[in-house]
Amino acid sequence: MTEGKSIIIIGSNPMTRLSLIRSIGEVTHCDITVVDMVHEIPKKDIKPVDCYSIYVKRLLRAKKYDADGLCKLLLDQCINNDDKPLILSVDDDSAYLIDSSLDKLREHFHFAHINNKQGEIGRLMNKQVQKQLAVQAGFNVTKSWVVEHHDGHYVLPKGITYPCYLKGLLCYHTMKSNQGRFDTEEDLTRALNKLGRSSKHPLMVEEFIETEKDLGIMGFCDGTHCVVPAIVDLLESGRGAHKGVSAFGMVRKEKKGEGLAEKVGNLAKSIGLFGLFNVDLAISKGKVYFIELNLRYAAYGYAITKAGVNLPSMMVKSVYSDVSEMPVPAIQRECSYINEKVALDDVAFGLRSMKDFRSLQQKADVALMNEPTDDTPYLEITRRFPMDLIKQRIKNILHIK
Repeated sequence: MTEGKSIIIIGSNPMTRLSLIRSIGEVTHCDITVVDMVHEIPKKDIKPVDCYSIYVKRLLRAKKYDADGLCKLLLDQCINNDDKPLILSVDDDSAYLIDSSLDKLREHFHFAHINNKQGEIGRLMNKQVQKQLAVQAGFNVTKSWVVEHHDGHYVLPKGITYPCYLKGLLCYHTMKSNQGRFDTEEDLTRALNKLGRSSKHPLMVEEFIETEKDLGIMGFCDGTHCVVPAIVDLLESGRGAHKGVSAFGMVRKEKKGEGLAEKVGNLAKSIGLFGLFNVDLAISKGKVYFIELNLRYAAYGYAITKAGVNLPSMMVKSVYSDVSEMPVPAIQRECSYINEKVALDDVAFGLRSMKDFRSLQQKADVALMNEPTDDTPYLEITRRFPMDLIKQRIKNILHIK
């Protein structure tokens, strides 16, 4: 069905790209091109680790925030005269760039979209808009306030309660390193004054809730039908540069009475989404709170593939066939997983011991990076680790971020 088709995977995260590459490459015969999104095109051509995969045919690079440059690259180098290639994004910035360029690309490419309209995915990357959708779908949401940038600094709205949590209002063009809890107005104001000297992007302040458990839910929606095959317990997060990224978790079947898959599916269908997506949830004092909707793939999706439901392959089949109704599969087995790159980077930052890393490896049923049938990417990760460790330790000593 997908013989000879071209798949283009775009983004700056090699871990998520690799998970997507394998989910597609293991079951389809297609040409996979990786477009590595970078701040500056490197002078020294060092391949990202995911591009050592046996399923990757070609590596291209584009600047991270340059929509025109990305469009030119795709139109000049990625058009397939036999059929339209499918573009898949693995991070919010790349998904936003593609969505903002649909009218330029639609004649030559397939892609994720909302009602086939340019700009709609970008519009729904506003977290206040997402909260409204979440309430309609039956989720609890935290109180929140928008913080705008005026005359060179951020202006706090009235009514904020403390402690609070600061994050970007938009899913794209945001730095997670700026996120965090603040216990007083003085602390928050100090942080915003510092941030306002280098950023003008709108921010959001939320009431802070103590989280008992973090959950992830991934699915595929074809605009009408939605498949949400599992619940993911996000048991350990990255502790350094990958703060908020899952390092270890459990893919499981939904428990009787949870009703989360149906709510998430209804949310995706309500917006007319065609594409892969994932939703972050949190449990606090026994209540499930909606945190964020990500209109793209996430690295732990490969664990769902290993559990028996290949969502990326489902999207590929939907694009290249005349399937009128999707099946409603459930995972065949429950499994734990480790993202070794996240955990190893924690070791490099001095935030996790090697003993702890080995313990997570032993507990995991599925390795997101270390796949025996496609082992070169992980071998490259481990080959680079000693030098990465030395570089990071030097940065730590010199207090360089």
